[in-house]
Amino acid sequence: MTHIKGSAKPKFAVGDKVREKERQGVVVATPRASELMGRFKDVRVGEVKAVTTKKDKRGHLYFYYEVLWDYLKTPTTHHQMRLVLFDGSSE
Repeated sequence: MTHIKGSAKPKFAVGDKVREKERQGVVVATPRASELMGRFKDVRVGEVKAVTTKKDKRGHLYFYYEVLWDYLKTPTTHHQMRLVLFDGSSE
């Protein structure tokens, strides 16, 4: 008996507000460590402008999103695993 898996579906749609997942910062043992760590704790918030898919060599689909971050003028492309839905409570 064979089991056929369903095709992957995107987590987000165009127009959704998303944010980056919290980054696991690098621990630096210097006097400026807290200053440097501050860069890794800031998360960006933006709006999904486009959804694209790419296949790997095995044919598996991966979703990529063009996100227009609140402080940028042009969208950037990010993998689905890097983004989470923004609920507004983590500002």
